[in-house]
Amino acid sequence: MFYDYFRFHQEDIPQLISVLGMQENYRSPTRVTWDAEEGLCLVLRRLSYPNRLVDLIPLFGRPKSELSIIFNETLHDLYMKNGARLTTIDHSWFEPERYCDAVYKKCGVLDNIWGFVDGTVKHICRPGKGQRLLFNGQKHYHGIKY
Repeated sequence: MFYDYFRFHQEDIPQLISVLGMQENYRSPTRVTWDAEEGLCLVLRRLSYPNRLVDLIPLFGRPKSELSIIFNETLHDLYMKNGARLTTIDHSWFEPERYCDAVYKKCGVLDNIWGFVDGTVKHICRPGKGQRLLFNGQKHYHGIKY
């Protein structure tokens, strides 16, 4: 059940906290306190499934105002410490040639592909301009395709 809620196994959480460089305890300017495990689990839950804060009250046992503070502060801390990993693909571990070789061995069509677009359509409100560009005929609603 833990994996279904957070997309990680319970025994992986301490290692994630360490790898992400999270501090042991947090305290907001409004004196709300929480530990790294609670903050990370809240962030993982909110990002793994679209839910409202009010839906998380029974799971975390806190009012939605505190859940909002914990989520925002923890996410901000994670981004400040790890944001550079999201804004560039220039990493020592990233070897596009290796990925290209693996893709080529699998499908044998092109030798310079290292990633794929998954085709997810995110539903949006009908725009005032450019409706034809954003209308998805297959899904029958306006959306942005990733």
